[in-house]
Amino acid sequence: MATDRCARAVFALGALLAAADVGLRAWQAHGLAARLDAEGLRWFDTARAHQFGVALGLITSAGLMAWGAGRLAQLAALAFLIGGVLFCGDLYQAAFAADHEATGVAPSGGIATMIAWLL
Repeated sequence: MATDRCARAVFALGALLAAADVGLRAWQAHGLAARLDAEGLRWFDTARAHQFGVALGLITSAGLMAWGAGRLAQLAALAFLIGGVLFCGDLYQAAFAADHEATGVAPSGGIATMIAWLL
């Protein structure tokens, strides 16, 4: 029963991130260019694309949890969540920063996301 709730929560989070990606993509296409320069738009686009990959990973993990994949699927979901927060958060921050400098946690987020896909 707890696994079902966990799978539903992971699925909902993945769906929320995917839906947010649609909104972010629209904002990027219809108004963000007035606020960001080319470099900021590049950082934003990279973060947004990674966010969608994380969303798909979470949805996949939820499906595997629902089918009884157990601990590995839960670890994958956790790694996707950590990877997404670190990578996307760092790049979104860099997109809106005046100097477009990332804080340096993005590589850790990318590694966490790669591990998630391998799990």
